[in-house]
Amino acid sequence: MNFFSKVLLVFFLVSGISAYPLLKFGNTEIYIAVGIGAIVSLINVLVGYTLLQRSFQKNSYQNFLQTFFGSMVVRLGCIVVILLLCIKVFNIHTIGLASSLLGFYIIFMFIEVFSIQKMLR
Repeated sequence: MNFFSKVLLVFFLVSGISAYPLLKFGNTEIYIAVGIGAIVSLINVLVGYTLLQRSFQKNSYQNFLQTFFGSMVVRLGCIVVILLLCIKVFNIHTIGLASSLLGFYIIFMFIEVFSIQKMLR
């Protein structure tokens, strides 16, 4: 199973498991916030892994490390900007947005690290 399949499988699995408590205890405002957080995290990991995969194919370890750390800084900066826009401008539910973003980010980071480790072998 390739990286993208794993990420999408985990995304839909966690979304499905999270659906029951959200539907039972949440409201529309929380649904939107959780959805935005999950999608931002999904886009983040897909973009990051694609960049790393391309840099790894260039057969330069230094290029790989520069892309790895550089893309991490840029991606985290983009996430902060999106968070601030969602919270300050669009008044998205803060806890729903931040918790789903962080939860999916951590899960996807594990998958990304294990996949990178597999690439480096």
